[in-house]
Amino acid sequence: MRALILALVSVLVLAGPGRADDAEVLQTLERARLIGYWADDCKLPASEENRWTTILPGRDGVVRSSETSGSWTSVYRIVEAAILPNGDLAMKMVWEGDGMAHDIVYRIEGDRFRVWASTKLPAGRKLVVDGVVTSSGRPNAWSSRCPN
Repeated sequence: MRALILALVSVLVLAGPGRADDAEVLQTLERARLIGYWADDCKLPASEENRWTTILPGRDGVVRSSETSGSWTSVYRIVEAAILPNGDLAMKMVWEGDGMAHDIVYRIEGDRFRVWASTKLPAGRKLVVDGVVTSSGRPNAWSSRCPN
C-alpha cells in the first residue's frame, strides 16, 4: 500500500509545475467530501492543541486550505488533487507564504481525515510518513468535519 501511495504521489510530482484547472480541483475535493471546516475538536477554538482547517474555494475560484493552530495560520493553494484507489486523496499544495510546494496525502474515513503523507518539495523532505510526524514520531491527529 505504501508503495502505491508513493507511486501516485510521484505522478503528481512528475507532472511538473503546471497545475490542474481550479474547477477540476474543486470537483475532486467535493467528491472526496473535503470542502468545509475541520478541527481536532470542533467544540474548542483553534489553539496549539486544537488545529482548525478550512478548505474552501475563494471568490477567484481557487481552492485554499487554511490551517490555524493558536497564534499562526498557514494558507495553501491546492493546485492538484486526485482520489487514490484506496480512497485517500493526493494533493499538491503551494504555501502562499513562501511558494514552496508540498505533496500531501489525506487518509479519509467518513467525516474525518488526517495527513497520511507529506513531502516538502523540491528537496523531498518527508514531514509525515504513514500518518506519523517524522520530527516527533507521534501519529498525526484526526480532524473531524465541523458544522459551518
